[in-house]
Amino acid sequence: MSEKEKATTHPLSFGELSDEAQRRALRSYEPFTEWDWWDYTVEQWYSRMSEEYGIEGDDMEWDDDFSPWFNGKVESNEKFVNKVVPGLIEKSKSRYMQIEHGLDPNFWHDLYITFSHFRGRNPSSSSMVIDIEDGEDVSKEILGQIETNGGKMIVDELKQLGRDLRIEWDYMVSDEAAVEDFESNDTKFNPDGTFYQQ
Repeated sequence: MSEKEKATTHPLSFGELSDEAQRRALRSYEPFTEWDWWDYTVEQWYSRMSEEYGIEGDDMEWDDDFSPWFNGKVESNEKFVNKVVPGLIEKSKSRYMQIEHGLDPNFWHDLYITFSHFRGRNPSSSSMVIDIEDGEDVSKEILGQIETNGGKMIVDELKQLGRDLRIEWDYMVSDEAAVEDFESNDTKFNPDGTFYQQ
C-alpha cells in the first residue's frame, strides 16, 4: 500500500477531513441529550428567585418555543414586597401612610401570595396570575401594586429564562458544539466523513 493510500484510509480526525467529509460528519452528529440538560439552568433560576424575591416554585415546563411557566408561592413576603414595590414596607411605618391608606406596619406579615401560570392554546394566550390571600386589611391600591409589579416581574424573569434555555439548546445542536465534541473526545472518521469503527 502506498503512502498516499495510507493517508486516505487510516482513521482521521475531524480537522483532517475534506470540507465535504466534514459536512457529512456534522450532518451525522447527534448531541447527547438523554440527561436533563436543563437542570442546572433551571436550578440556578429557582435559586435566584428564592434569594432575590423569596419565591419558591415547582412544575417548571416550557413549550417548543422555550416559553416557560411554573407554579409557585412567596416564602418571604418581606423580600418579595421590598423587591416588587421598593420602599413600601418602610413607608408603612409612617403615620401618614397608616392614616391615609390604613396601612398597618406589619401588613405584609400574613399575606399568602401564590403564582399560577395558565396556558392557553397558543403562547400569546398564556397568563401569569398572582393570588393574594389574607389581605383583607390592606387597601386594594396597595394589593394592586403588588399584583401588577409582581406579575410583570415574574413574566420578565420567565422570558429571560426562556432565552437562556434557547441559547443553551441552540449551542448544543450547533456545528460549533459538534466540532468541540469531536475534538475533545478525539473522534475518528473514515475519509468520507462517516464515523470510524474499530
